[in-house]
Amino acid sequence: MQARVRSSLLTLLPCLPLLGCELVAGIQEKHLVVDPATVCDLPGTGGATIRPMNALLGNTTLDVCLRKVGESAYPERPLFASSGGLCPGGVAPSKYTVPLHIEVGTYNVKFVEAGHDCTSDGPELGKVSLEADRSTTLLAYGSSLSKAKISALLDAKSEEGATLRQRFVNAVEGSSALDVGMADAKQNVYISPMFASAPLGGVGLAGKQLSGFSFASADELGYSTTSGNNAVLDYVLGMSRAVPDPNGPTGTHLLPKPGDPVQFTRSAKFSVRHTYTIFGLGSLDNQSFPARLWVCDETASDGLFARCGTTTSLKLGIWDPDLTDRFTDFNAERRPLVLQEINRSDADVLCLTDVYSSELHAELGKLSNFPHQIYSSEVEKASKDVSRDLRDASGAQPVFEDSACTGVLGTTMTSIVECLLDPKDEFKCLDRSQPGRSKLPVGESATSCMMNCGVVAAPLLGAAQTDLKAARCWMCALTTLADYDGAVEDVTPDCITPWTESAPRLAFKGKTGVGILSRFPLRGARVIHLPASDWNRGAVGVTITPQTGEEFDLWCGSMVPLRTEVNLPYGGVYGQGKTGTAAFLNEQILQTQRLIAGIKADAAKANPHRPTFVALSSNSGPAYSTKGASALVAVAPQNYEALTRAFTPLTPVGYTPVCTNCNANPINTTPDSTAGSWITHLFSYSQGFEILVDETAPIFVRPVVTLPVSGVEPAPRCPASEQYGLMSRVKFTQ
Repeated sequence: MQARVRSSLLTLLPCLPLLGCELVAGIQEKHLVVDPATVCDLPGTGGATIRPMNALLGNTTLDVCLRKVGESAYPERPLFASSGGLCPGGVAPSKYTVPLHIEVGTYNVKFVEAGHDCTSDGPELGKVSLEADRSTTLLAYGSSLSKAKISALLDAKSEEGATLRQRFVNAVEGSSALDVGMADAKQNVYISPMFASAPLGGVGLAGKQLSGFSFASADELGYSTTSGNNAVLDYVLGMSRAVPDPNGPTGTHLLPKPGDPVQFTRSAKFSVRHTYTIFGLGSLDNQSFPARLWVCDETASDGLFARCGTTTSLKLGIWDPDLTDRFTDFNAERRPLVLQEINRSDADVLCLTDVYSSELHAELGKLSNFPHQIYSSEVEKASKDVSRDLRDASGAQPVFEDSACTGVLGTTMTSIVECLLDPKDEFKCLDRSQPGRSKLPVGESATSCMMNCGVVAAPLLGAAQTDLKAARCWMCALTTLADYDGAVEDVTPDCITPWTESAPRLAFKGKTGVGILSRFPLRGARVIHLPASDWNRGAVGVTITPQTGEEFDLWCGSMVPLRTEVNLPYGGVYGQGKTGTAAFLNEQILQTQRLIAGIKADAAKANPHRPTFVALSSNSGPAYSTKGASALVAVAPQNYEALTRAFTPLTPVGYTPVCTNCNANPINTTPDSTAGSWITHLFSYSQGFEILVDETAPIFVRPVVTLPVSGVEPAPRCPASEQYGLMSRVKFTQ
């Protein structure tokens, strides 16, 4: 079942002309009084038509004002604002309207920001002749509304025939002239040039105007025409700066040739008997708005807008494989099965959480199905593109003590370390094969090992249940030993010896332990660090380029779980003075707020012309009941609700939620309830993009390994992790 994540008002109603309306410039005096909230009353008559196109950089939605030459002023309200509440609010970035009827005449044209009246500032173009039975594209382009310009470009006539018509319009900020043609995306060279020397705000030369070009004919409007037996032509377009002609007059350019380099490519499909405008959008100088090709079908539409862009289909997944640290249950037994299951996954892009080990990263890097990978630790190691807002809920920077174990606590922890390192090794819980590095075997519980020194360890663990300082000391030792490289000898410098910097003591030296695996190229990795205790939490974001060439951003992250285990007391500084589950909840609330703010800030400064997806092990989720029985237990539901207010769930309409932390999973040795919980999620932050979700389903659920689960006989067949993953099949158009 398909679901429209971001639906458009365009599909709600056709715009109908109203009887009894007198059209002045198509937008003014209306004698019939209507409820503006319940109609879309764009003019449906008039001998000429206009097609506004918003090619501005940024997020500004435009409305258009028209006044006939000789009239003293524009009408008070612009076209869309004066036509009813069911009309679109204006022309959003990259949107190109269908032909809108206007009286024949000569007009002054002005674009204003949607929601403002026609007295507002905006670019103007005078004496635009709108001819009978002809359509004119009104192109707004520039770096911002205050610096925008308008071009009026006469469109092709609607004609039947077995031909394909195309033109190229240059709206790329910072360009003087651009070329476009068929390209080899691997070699980044032209195969066959199509259009040349398109000036900023104008159309490119084509066809017969250029000798040696493959498209045989062109008209005076810049349309190149071809015919063929194929109903659909599918090829890669390339775009490049036009090269000035050193021997020609000023402003002339060399014609592009096969083999010449291209700077920007995208795949596109063209249908015979259709007419297309290929827009060059974006900027050559502003990397937040990279130059791109944008194909609009003049003869096909969705509501009031031409059908533009390319539809990209993706399978987005998220999974916590539960290979967090040395203590994780059945770590060694499950690890090869985790790798096997990931490599056989049909996800296009997969977010992995709780993957802190660099050795695991290296093993994942060998998986043939996911040649492109990035881990938050790689970005953190480079110490750039990492944003941190570690203030507490009051907005203050927390003060971290010089050491986690001070005073009596330091003495107690020293006694525990000495007990564990006793050369008699009475407890047999440490691997001493490496001199000076006494480690817990993978899968061994640090608490069980430390409690062999129960005379000193038990009182500390008991105090840690209600005393934050004791909990901080205990958890410092635990997280030190959790590191795959951690040893008992590290506890003294990490937790007892005073540090020279004020910082939290976090497992794995503060790595956030998230990564993205992709079948498609990745770029622009950045990390958001969240206020965290014990194990660091945050998200890694990348820009991904699928085969269609239409980029999107993905954030992959995790948040603190609401722990209830006695051996994992809360020892952080973000619990607002609470202990236990209440403290973990307060920390998760703060993490949710900061992550939402961080992703939205990134989207605002990055390219607004691509959607953002968010994959989260949020450790929060809603309750759900069916037939009067609880199917899902709520976990921090207020945080899940905050996420759904900020982002849109990537689930179909009518989706029945299912558990990802499920009690039916035999490896889930500490279930939260009999119902299970849905704590792994996929969202979109689409900023106006139309995103369809075909299906959402759990992944990595099949039994692949037999494990000796306590209390279960015979030993059950288990999935590769105690957590199930989640995957959605989505489509979006750019």
